[in-house]
Amino acid sequence: GALAAAGLDFFAGPALSGIPMHYHGPVWNALVYGRKLWALLPPSESRFAPEQQHPLDSDWYRTWRLRSKADSANRRRFDGGERPPWRFCVQEEGDALYVPLGWGHATLNLREGLAVGGFLHDALSLGLHMQVQHAPRGVGSLQNAAVWGDSWRRLCSRAFALEA
Repeated sequence: GALAAAGLDFFAGPALSGIPMHYHGPVWNALVYGRKLWALLPPSESRFAPEQQHPLDSDWYRTWRLRSKADSANRRRFDGGERPPWRFCVQEEGDALYVPLGWGHATLNLREGLAVGGFLHDALSLGLHMQVQHAPRGVGSLQNAAVWGDSWRRLCSRAFALEA
């Protein structure tokens, strides 16, 4: 069926902040300012990151770093044996990205950034409140940031350089 927007979210974060691997219904994200790394997994490979894992500590980030070093040195193409499941893209200012239903995704701000985006819903999608409930480590909107408590501050202190 047709997709409809379910509200508008604003995302702001310093360099090296990000959202761990997770998945849900379809979303869109437009980067107004900054530079953002995306790691994507097809639905058959989608999974949630281990609890409290920062993107900098993830396998997908280590793989991206190895690929970047190999490519930038113009040596050989990255070849880690078995092909990693992640697909990567770097979102630049003015780029819009659509993440389809069920695709796993994680982000890392390569520079401080500001983005706007939102969930898209059809008759089979979960409501926004259910998506927030099932991916609490992935909430980056100002709307949800306004209700963060002390436990959220502790959980996000590394990603957003907050004092615990």
